[in-house]
Amino acid sequence: MVKLHNSEAPYADLSGIELSSWANVSAAKNEREAFQLIISANQTELQNVQVAASDLSGPAGNLISSSNIELFYVHFIELTEASDELGGTGYYADALPPLNNEFEVEKGANAAIWVKLSVPENVVAGEYEG
Repeated sequence: MVKLHNSEAPYADLSGIELSSWANVSAAKNEREAFQLIISANQTELQNVQVAASDLSGPAGNLISSSNIELFYVHFIELTEASDELGGTGYYADALPPLNNEFEVEKGANAAIWVKLSVPENVVAGEYEG
């Protein structure tokens, strides 16, 4: 896992860190797990960005419905003064409003999406993809 502020280039100096275009989540029945999806606008501004969850398909045709996946936009606030001697300045994740709309990512910036998976209590055990 890498701590990445919204204005840091994600590929600037990540030697030895494995980057991925997919998330591997392990969870038990009736459990919730979350991860972040980072969208980077390295070369140009990204407009009308849409993120959606699909059903997850598992063994023997079993599904985890996309209704069990919630998406939240990570809202950043800028701290211009440190709150104490251990704090810092810059942009920090603050709020997680539900992601209901398209959004833009400024050139050179990152957008973070918090993805929360709620595993149903009656799900058939196995590997699911989607």
